[in-house]
Amino acid sequence: MNSNIEKNITIDYDENIITTIKEIIKKGVKKLESFVKLKTKPDLSFYAELEKEFDEITSKLEELELWMERRYFLSIEDKILYIVYENSNNPDFGHCNFALELLNFFIEIFKTNTKFYKGESEFNQKEFTDHQNYFKKRYHEYRSVFYQEIYQSSGEYGENELYEFLKELKE
Repeated sequence: MNSNIEKNITIDYDENIITTIKEIIKKGVKKLESFVKLKTKPDLSFYAELEKEFDEITSKLEELELWMERRYFLSIEDKILYIVYENSNNPDFGHCNFALELLNFFIEIFKTNTKFYKGESEFNQKEFTDHQNYFKKRYHEYRSVFYQEIYQSSGEYGENELYEFLKELKE
């Protein structure tokens, strides 16, 4: 894996792009929170709008070559969009707080990593690597909760096939 962590160098990141990402995320959190609070049946326009904003974040992460953060975000994005989509079709689906928790988890990853990359972190290289391992463990826990308690299979795959697929993803 070739990531910014392993390069062990300080990189100058465009503050405008970082600020844009933070603003989009902040706006997304507010929209997601209002979606949770509404409790009325939303239509798919919110889903489409959120998907468009998430695509913009992904694009900005690519511009900055923040590949690890991009991988986390894409996975978290899929889970959040799944929950929003299901709630758009069935307001009793729930799990909106889990979607907010996932987004806040990404915000934590993003803030921690950009501070380190910019040389503003209190972590040394080993502490940062340990913290990244902690993020990885938390992510796997979130993923397990999502697939065991939230995701509803379409029936295309059996339980054993899904288990093998998830096991491969973990490796």
